[in-house]
Amino acid sequence: MVPLMFLSLLVAAMAGAVLLRRRRPVVVEAGRYPAVLAAARSTRAWRARGLAAGVAVAAGLLVAGTGIEPLGRLTALAPAALGAGVLVGAIVGERAVRAAGGAVRTASLEARSVTDLLPRGLTVVLGAGTVLLVAALATATAWGSADDMGRAGRRLVRACTVDLAGAGEVAVTTGHGPWPGSFYAVPLAVAMLAIGGLGAVALRVIVRRPRPAPDGTGFDTTLRRWSVADVVGALTVAALGTLGPVSALMAMALTSGPCDGGTVQRVAGWLTAVVAVAATGGALALLGGLLAVRDVRPGPGAPAPPASGPMVGAGGHP
Repeated sequence: MVPLMFLSLLVAAMAGAVLLRRRRPVVVEAGRYPAVLAAARSTRAWRARGLAAGVAVAAGLLVAGTGIEPLGRLTALAPAALGAGVLVGAIVGERAVRAAGGAVRTASLEARSVTDLLPRGLTVVLGAGTVLLVAALATATAWGSADDMGRAGRRLVRACTVDLAGAGEVAVTTGHGPWPGSFYAVPLAVAMLAIGGLGAVALRVIVRRPRPAPDGTGFDTTLRRWSVADVVGALTVAALGTLGPVSALMAMALTSGPCDGGTVQRVAGWLTAVVAVAATGGALALLGGLLAVRDVRPGPGAPAPPASGPMVGAGGHP
């Protein structure tokens, strides 16, 4: 377990350095787009509050996991709770943005599509992490057995024969736990479905929120991309943060004990060890990216950031 954690921290440090270098501040000409700047500060502040609340709830679940429910089912929900905090903060912040006011209101024919705002690389990571998490939980459920208290899926049981000195070949049955079978997989699956639904709501709110000003659409679109990136990042932290410990438990069980589960389980043991390192390191790096809030700085004569692709949002709709 210690080597896996060390490698995970190394991966997190390397990935985190790359993420931080890419988070350059946006410079906007002083005095321009005050409504958009106010929306930027408000939405960022609400996402930060949501992240703080998510961290607090996740810490509470970690503490509860050692007291109220020592078997670890509450502890396993900590990454999902952290991500949910960011999503709730994003929803509240985006809904607080008001449409541009004034005597004259104009309508916009902007495309309403979240696909124009999604960060491609991070979306691919989220998709891959989700698929791997589903595969890991399904495999753990299929291979799991009940423990001595009858709790389904908490142990990996394997039978084999070993050659003991002086006794010849002896039939041995070994059990290793905790194993992330149905006892853990069911509540984790429910939590992942819930946070996925919350993420869909957050993305819809971001896409459909009104423009805070009739000008500065490029700057406002950039803010939407930041919000979407944080939502996708929170979902990815939840998925990878859950996948890492699940894979680590599977790797330790599959690569230990005198009984060999065959080629399939042997290969699965090494694959889950690699996935545990990559997933845990990626979750920590992305969490650092969420903590590093993107900055907007006023600057003399600085142009507003251009909008690439079709404008997305509610524009000047009342």
